[in-house]
Amino acid sequence: MAPAEPVNHESAADERATLALEELVTIAVVIGAGCERCAESLVRRALRRGRPQPPIERTLAIVGSACSAECLLQAVGPEVIARMKKSLQAGKKALRQAHPSAEDHVCRG
Repeated sequence: MAPAEPVNHESAADERATLALEELVTIAVVIGAGCERCAESLVRRALRRGRPQPPIERTLAIVGSACSAECLLQAVGPEVIARMKKSLQAGKKALRQAHPSAEDHVCRG
């Protein structure tokens, strides 16, 4: 029987960080492409895989901020921005459904 290889904790941590980054970038890209279904699906998948909520929220906030930049509006036009905002909302909806906030439980009737 061969001796077990030592576990390289730095490599494992780097690999987890790389996988998380890949998921976050992919979420941002599909929002940029305007795919509501993909944005919702990718947020749910990241959460199922145990990714923490704060980096996903931060990614959505960054994309949301970019959507309101005048230079992006000029570069891609209002139709693209409208699609991005819809897919951004779909991603936020998936996050809210997975992790409802206290505000989500307040009676507004």
